[in-house]
Amino acid sequence: MKCENKSYLVLGILLLSLLVPLVLGTYQYPNQFNSAENLSLSEINRENKVFTNITQTDKNCFVDTINPELNEPPRLYLPNHHLSYAKMNFENISALNYTKNIETEFSDSVKSSPNGSIYVYQKFYVRMSQYVNNVTVLIQDINNKTYFTDENSWEVAIVNCSNNEVGTPNPNETLGKVQKPHPIKIYPEWVTFDFKSSDNGPVFLNISNTKHTFENGINKYWFAFRVKIPPDDTDNGGGPKFLYFNLDEGGVDDIGEGEIFCQSPDFIFDNYTLNNVVNITEEQGILQRGGVSSFIEQFDGDEYIITNESDKVRFITDFNLEDLRNYEGTYHDLYDEALGFLGFFGLIDWYLNHYKKLFKVEISLALNISYPENIEDGTLYAWNFEQPIIVGWQNISHFFDLKNNNSELMTYEIRDPNEKIEFLKWIDSNDNNKLRFMFEYTGNGNGSFNVTIDKLTVEIGEIDPLTEIQKYDPLIENLEHPNNLIVENDTNMGYGNYELSTILENDNDYLNLQADSNNLTAEFNFNILNEFNNSLWDANFYDWLVKYPFPYLPRMEVRISSNTSFQNQADLKHAILEVYKGDMDTGPFEAIFKNYTWIPISENKTYAHTNEKTIITEIDTSLTWIFLRLLNESADNLFRMRLRYNSDTIEGFNVSIDEVSLYIYIRNLISSDITSKIGFGVDEGDTTPEYLGMEVNNITVEDDGQKGSWESEIENGSTEGGYYEFDITSIWPFVQFDVNGTYEIYKIKPKIEFLSGFSTEYMAGNQYFSVNVTGDNGTAISNLKIYFQVMNPSDQVVDQFPVITDENGIASVNLDLKETGRGYYIRVQCAEENVYAVSESSSTKFRVINGVTIFLDTMIMLSPLFIAIILGISGYMVLRHRKLERLRDKWKTDAMILEDLLKLSYIMIIHKEVGVAIYSQQISSEKLDPDLISGFLHAISSFKREFKKNGISKQARGFEMNYYDFHINLTDGDYVRIALIAEQQPSEYLKDQQIQFTKEFEDRYQKLITSFKGDTSVFNGADKLVEKYFNISLMYPLQTNQNKESDDLDKLEKDLVELANEIQKEKEYFFFSDLLSFGMVGRDEPRNKVISTIINLKKQNYLRSFQF
Repeated sequence: MKCENKSYLVLGILLLSLLVPLVLGTYQYPNQFNSAENLSLSEINRENKVFTNITQTDKNCFVDTINPELNEPPRLYLPNHHLSYAKMNFENISALNYTKNIETEFSDSVKSSPNGSIYVYQKFYVRMSQYVNNVTVLIQDINNKTYFTDENSWEVAIVNCSNNEVGTPNPNETLGKVQKPHPIKIYPEWVTFDFKSSDNGPVFLNISNTKHTFENGINKYWFAFRVKIPPDDTDNGGGPKFLYFNLDEGGVDDIGEGEIFCQSPDFIFDNYTLNNVVNITEEQGILQRGGVSSFIEQFDGDEYIITNESDKVRFITDFNLEDLRNYEGTYHDLYDEALGFLGFFGLIDWYLNHYKKLFKVEISLALNISYPENIEDGTLYAWNFEQPIIVGWQNISHFFDLKNNNSELMTYEIRDPNEKIEFLKWIDSNDNNKLRFMFEYTGNGNGSFNVTIDKLTVEIGEIDPLTEIQKYDPLIENLEHPNNLIVENDTNMGYGNYELSTILENDNDYLNLQADSNNLTAEFNFNILNEFNNSLWDANFYDWLVKYPFPYLPRMEVRISSNTSFQNQADLKHAILEVYKGDMDTGPFEAIFKNYTWIPISENKTYAHTNEKTIITEIDTSLTWIFLRLLNESADNLFRMRLRYNSDTIEGFNVSIDEVSLYIYIRNLISSDITSKIGFGVDEGDTTPEYLGMEVNNITVEDDGQKGSWESEIENGSTEGGYYEFDITSIWPFVQFDVNGTYEIYKIKPKIEFLSGFSTEYMAGNQYFSVNVTGDNGTAISNLKIYFQVMNPSDQVVDQFPVITDENGIASVNLDLKETGRGYYIRVQCAEENVYAVSESSSTKFRVINGVTIFLDTMIMLSPLFIAIILGISGYMVLRHRKLERLRDKWKTDAMILEDLLKLSYIMIIHKEVGVAIYSQQISSEKLDPDLISGFLHAISSFKREFKKNGISKQARGFEMNYYDFHINLTDGDYVRIALIAEQQPSEYLKDQQIQFTKEFEDRYQKLITSFKGDTSVFNGADKLVEKYFNISLMYPLQTNQNKESDDLDKLEKDLVELANEIQKEKEYFFFSDLLSFGMVGRDEPRNKVISTIINLKKQNYLRSFQF
């Protein structure tokens, strides 16, 4: 590149770097703006909220805790505000009397007893002290309308509950009672017992004197009302009485008010008399210590001890049993009754009812035998007063372990009816109910032993009335129908179309069966009482009968409506009802039912009637125990019952069945509530807010005389439908009042947040922006109008757009950024709307750009790079030019080498002192005589030196001369003279090389030169030095080096090597001139470059001299 062009380029770059920033800076700050009106917004008094105070009076407010939907609380109409604080004054407070429905429906009733009045207690709770004005119950009285006594009157009383675990009603703490004669009507009716109108007035319930519980966050104070059911007065022309109740079905809405308790003359329990030893007779043995008192208590330190005498111990203990309390006769009379003096049915009666007359006998013995290994035998006897001659002393050793040596208390119970008969034989009713036991021990001769008794007692258990109040779930009737029918020996062979629906009701829809022969069986299966835990039925038979709350099933009834085609009952052998027992053990009934698979529960011909008849078979408490054991033994609580018919004389008879049903009466298993209502009230002087338990938003209203005051911050004062409604509650169900209030209200200042960060630059045109709008509690504000505004650097509104927030409080918009420049920003505002006050939020400032500014920015940003690139290019061009110049100089020099070689004919080294040629090298094809030439040149040199003797000698410079067609160039060293004989004048380069060669040759061969004796062979090694400076091998045949890889060569070098390979295929070698001539064909490369490249290939040994 010429220097002139370089100067223009540098000047242009400098002007561009100054002009671009100036132009761009002017473009980014336009002078014109589009003006728009700013959105007018209200002033904000407080940060985040705007507050205002208001007052309001609410008259005739009402709280109804029983039916909250009827509440009339104070309400503030705040369509555009929230409530933050309230101060309320309560006036004209009144508590309205109310009636609490314990139960309004009924499902069954408690029936009166002929044995006396029944007292039924219904528990209920209150939450504050108050008055009972009245109690209303649903009753029915089959009465003698003309017969009125205190005994047949009804009575309702209010009692406290005891502070025990279950809160039992306390009959001894009666707070008030009202008695009423029996009603005239005999059908069920609601009867009110009015305490308020009685002489003693309403009953005050003092919560500090009764049972208290805390359940589900509620303080409950328990009381009970007691209903006296008069006794059944059928004997006086009246009848049974009924108090109605309803079951708790188990649903949340059906859970009862409280438990029911009862006192009934029909409740019984097993009561015992304790009988102690009254006399001891020692017949054999030596008494160590003790007496009758030793047999009373165990572990009291008073023991009866007797030791053996002649290997024998025998003593007798006497008891005088107390008379039976509930049996009119003596023990002997009871024995006679048990033996069945009334015949077979009397004995059956004993087996069925023995527990009612003698419930249980319990004999307790605490015995300790020392050295039991010395005893051969131990025997216990009871004296049989009924059979003294035949039996006498009766062995009862099986009662106890008579060799016991640890003083443990042993007990033997007599409950079996047969054992009870045996026990009665041992009592002498004529001798103060004497009972005698004899202990007899015989030793084995191995040593002494002692018999120690610490206790021996006899307890006689009888059934007594249970007068104490008991937890009580009234008797209910449960109707069950068969769920499966199995028929055997009918004409359909058990495969008929038997419809269970035909036997569900007594409705003249019959199940008709015909015997295939002389017998027929219809089995009915029930799956019953599945809802109860079967462990409830696992009770001892005798406990089941008398230990309250047993029996759970006092009775059952089987109702069957049927008839047969037999005209004469004598033709039927069986028309009987039976219950399946299988192999189950029936306990005390096993002696009777041991051989039965099906237990008969009716007479043989009970169902042999011709006309349809309904027969009710009652299963009493004894048999219900068996029934429940059947359920426990079966799968899925299966109960099997059958009607069995057979005849010895008639076949093909018919049986029609209209109804088969099972009635189960259950007691103390399903909770209930008395069908009743209670009227409550409070004293007018007690109508203070705290007494009534008034609260506003779960905060107590404080007393202010008969008035009340309340104030509090409101945590969530949002409105519903524009109204804020106070949550006012009270313990008392119905409260009326007025309210004067002062209230602080406010509007919410929305919080506006951009959803994404802002860039420092935006392109002109549509850009998407989005904000999230929330209230002061962080909840999203939906359906709120907000304004997006584009603001210029002068804080003027360039453009604005209204947007409505979505359900998530998000508002988004595409804004048109029209003008470019710096200092723009987005402002988002919401005006005052509904409950929201003015609010705004602004983005960070940014710059608006377009394509021109992007270009100019890019130019500014890249201008240093452009400058660097241009400078780099310029530098590269200069360097490239310099390199090319150097290459051209080199090419020129290499071309000179070739030109000089073409001119050069001979190289000769002449010893200056001797004048002979010590080395010569012929280059051209024309041969010369080296000795002749060296002599000639030595003479010429000597002549020249002599001729210039007075001149200044220039070492190693020599001289030039033309001789005929040759040009001779001589260079003198200190010891040798170098002669180049050429056909034309050589170049300056060759002359310089000649000088350098002269110096190096003398340096390398100085020793040989100075000691030269005429042997020129010592200088044969100078060939390489000659080649180094003169490249004479280029004039000789060449060939390529096949062992040299050409991968690192450039294209020209590779081409020349390949061309050389082609040329040498004919003669195995080539000349430089040939390669140069062919190499120039079709190429634009300068000739000097090709020459230089060939010389470099030769120097790098890609080309080498050909060896002939």
